[in-house]
Amino acid sequence: MDTVAASLDENVEGDVNEEGLAEAEEGWKPPEMYMYSGPDGKIVVVGPDGKPMDSPPMVTSPTGAPPFYAYYPGMKDKNGDPVKFEISEYTGSLTDLYLYHDSTGNPIVVDKNGNPVSSPPSLTSPDGATFYAYYGKAGTGESVELQAYKGSLTDLYLYQDSSGKMIVVDADGNPVASPPSVTSADGATFYAYYGKAGTSEQVQLQAYKGSLTDLYLYQDSSGKTIVVDADGNPVSCPPSVTSADGATFYAYYGKAGTSEQVQLQAYKGSLTDLYLYQDSTGKMIVVDADGNPVVSPPKVTSADGSTFYASYDNSGTGESVHLQAYKGSLTDVYLYQDSSGKMIVVDATGKPLTSQPSITSPDGATFYASYAGGYKTGDMVQLQYYKPPSNKSKGGAPV
Repeated sequence: MDTVAASLDENVEGDVNEEGLAEAEEGWKPPEMYMYSGPDGKIVVVGPDGKPMDSPPMVTSPTGAPPFYAYYPGMKDKNGDPVKFEISEYTGSLTDLYLYHDSTGNPIVVDKNGNPVSSPPSLTSPDGATFYAYYGKAGTGESVELQAYKGSLTDLYLYQDSSGKMIVVDADGNPVASPPSVTSADGATFYAYYGKAGTSEQVQLQAYKGSLTDLYLYQDSSGKTIVVDADGNPVSCPPSVTSADGATFYAYYGKAGTSEQVQLQAYKGSLTDLYLYQDSTGKMIVVDADGNPVVSPPKVTSADGSTFYASYDNSGTGESVHLQAYKGSLTDVYLYQDSSGKMIVVDATGKPLTSQPSITSPDGATFYASYAGGYKTGDMVQLQYYKPPSNKSKGGAPV
């Protein structure tokens, strides 16, 4: 049964026995958590705010119907029996919710800021026009009539992306969370509205004109050209790029050849504090000192297939640096088995590590983690099973 992953911000409690199984201390209570069943029937474990938990327990039901029980693999009580607890059904607030129809006509429940609700209620509409929201079975318990979402039509602009698609953005060029519909009677002048076309409240959209200062041209590993800012982050609403000779590039907002444009310089990212990380598929990735992939990574080359160099120029020209292998910390890390049975390494709060170490187990029961390659090579650590912090429980009780 699928679960998804919110953070548990207390220290892990309890003892670990010789088998590496977490033992629950006497009187241990699980964190406050609830079971949420989405419109597709998928079971998700959420916190009291309805957000999926980072490292949720597995969920089981002997009958396939309530009650449902949650447990963490490898976690035993003092008698060696699995620790499990009954998990309550999530009942989210039905206040300050609105109905939003996206561009495909699909109804979505959003909050007052137009952001989709983490764990949206189910929807019903007896007449296809008036919609009701509820948590639970249709026609039972608490429900509420949803009003149509009416977002602000001020400080909105029309942006045409590289594919020609029209997008509504805010003053910073960020796409609007719940954008209004857009209409144009003549194909040139565009209007935005929330609701049915032709209704009273609407506004004429001006073309978005982003800043052309502090922009750079970045070519990714596939050769794709991207406009980035001074930190190497892709620009939210990038300008169009043109090149008359295939070598010198110009950026502009609007039609090609119009007056306001700027020549783009090549992006030159820092080559300090960069490391080479090989993920579980063997793919090479450039990461920073914390193991996070670099936003605009340099190109990587290797003359001998074992020593790697990074550069923001053509391979072998200009500034380059020898990349060292990434060595992540192996302290305060735990073994966590997700709902599909996959083993991952998490920190003390249950969050998956950004750059996962390799995991090995000579006997299939005791697990070791290493950033140095295979078993018994380099720096390694024996992994204990992850056990969530105890917390006063309202959404579940041990059984």
